Amino acid sequence: MFNHKYSLLLLLAVSATSALAHLPIVLVHGILSDDYGMAPTEIYIRKYMGEDVYIKNVQLGLGEVSSLTSIYHQAEYLRDAIVNDPKLKDGFNIVAHSQGGLVARYYLQKHNSPQVHTYISWGSPQQGVFGIPGTYDDRMVWLDVLEAYAYKFIYAKPLQKYIGAASYWHDTLHWEKYIAKSAFLPFLNNEKDHPDAELFKKNVCSVKNMVFVKSTQEDIVEPSASCHFEFYKKGSKSEIEKLVDSQEYKDDVLGLRTLNESGRLHLLLAECTHSNFQEDEDNFVKNTLPFLIADSETAPAA
Repeated sequence: MFNHKYSLLLLLAVSATSALAHLPIVLVHGILSDDYGMAPTEIYIRKYMGEDVYIKNVQLGLGEVSSLTSIYHQAEYLRDAIVNDPKLKDGFNIVAHSQGGLVARYYLQKHNSPQVHTYISWGSPQQGVFGIPGTYDDRMVWLDVLEAYAYKFIYAKPLQKYIGAASYWHDTLHWEKYIAKSAFLPFLNNEKDHPDAELFKKNVCSVKNMVFVKSTQEDIVEPSASCHFEFYKKGSKSEIEKLVDSQEYKDDVLGLRTLNESGRLHLLLAECTHSNFQEDEDNFVKNTLPFLIADSETAPAA
């Protein structure tokens, strides 16, 4: 529900943008969803930014079914939708939910033509997942056993090639195997050398703002810290390493330190369940609207 303490922020944002031409906005749904899942966000954009803003609500292939396939495959759907839309040719802002945040970030890092100006992710596992969502494993002990031995089969080539979620399973207890066998996340996050590493960093550093939103009520992404690009320490499944403490951040392998030191990296909090980011008006007004306005200088500081 909308919180009145943000009414002044809303008034300022709407006033500042009413006379400006807004950049187009691309919406990307998450796993087990389709473009209908982002429909509430379209309503909020119209409500607070007016009817003239152009919105491209992308369905990745067949939607729910396609959302289970390779992230690379989904990213091609996204790229085709973007490059074939002439209204996006001068660039756009992108808002993505859950797994869609990884699909959108791959487009940004690999292609970025047309260019992403501001990237916003809601509840996206930026550092992957390692664990059964929520409390399922607390109620069903056999899931703990499955989780403990997942590394023996989840890094097999067929699963890595065809199942999207498998390619961002981030097993910190078997980190060497994750780095060697995972087909997607270690490349996306520049955790290992690859031919596109410099391109990935260059494109990340090109954005006006990069926004990672984590919910205080996250019930799907395990650990929830992944939504802020934080994760378990290598060799642990209990101790969370802060983003700024990670060696990858210190070495600026992906450009996140560059963004942070220039005030363009934003780690924000929402108060909704994982599946309700799109419907949570507070999240839109507080964490999203300020970054969608055409004048990026009015976006809040990191």
